[in-house]
Amino acid sequence: MPARRRCSGGVRCLIIAFLWSANVYAEPAWKNVADGIQYKKVVVDKKVTTEKSFPPDLIHMLQIDTLKYKLGVITAKQFGMTNTDVKTMAGMAGALIVMNGGYFTPEYDSLGLLVQNGQVLNKLKWTNWWHVFQMNSYKPMIVTKQDWKLAKEIEMAIEAGPRLIVDGNIQGGLKPGIAERSAIGITTDGRVIIAATEGYQVSLSEFAQALRDNDCYNALNLDGGGSTQLYAKMKRFGLNRPGFSFIANGIGVFPR
Repeated sequence: MPARRRCSGGVRCLIIAFLWSANVYAEPAWKNVADGIQYKKVVVDKKVTTEKSFPPDLIHMLQIDTLKYKLGVITAKQFGMTNTDVKTMAGMAGALIVMNGGYFTPEYDSLGLLVQNGQVLNKLKWTNWWHVFQMNSYKPMIVTKQDWKLAKEIEMAIEAGPRLIVDGNIQGGLKPGIAERSAIGITTDGRVIIAATEGYQVSLSEFAQALRDNDCYNALNLDGGGSTQLYAKMKRFGLNRPGFSFIANGIGVFPR
């Protein structure tokens, strides 16, 4: 915590304190970066004082039309690797976008359900606060473990948690600790939003609030902390938000 400074005027002190502590969720319009893909850079808590400004904390968000793009699970093991990063995954798998996915052990064995094209790559894990994001053909869904069933129309599924937003409501009981975060969400009209923080350690509740403020109606937390990473490469847009560690699995976005 920064050392407190004495101020000569009460109003001036109040203004400085407000500017230092305020969390400002800037909500610019979504920017079209490809047919069916939009991007938004959300600036959070710029930490402005009268003395100096710090680099802004960011949340990168991509909104995806699932009628034009499909999502898929990518693992390091499918390419003969123990671990890797999202940029390498994108190149190896031919994905336009890759973000980090679910949890894994210190030995980089994936934890929790992974399904790709109806094939179970990793079995369901009965951790009480984990749930499943899945694509049923063109329709994204977040379901509880109890409600999940393998079906031929499931293009992909990934287990993680906790749920951050359920039908527009931020989940209660979220842990207060702060970390870099990543999540996958769904809008009211069935588009998918993937989001990753950059330079922004935040509680799950604050992250959920930012997601809800930016069109997420349902959202599932993914592996965060040092695993948080996001890569995109398209004709008119590029983004490389590297992580601080390698990962075992990720979520890719591919043209249909």
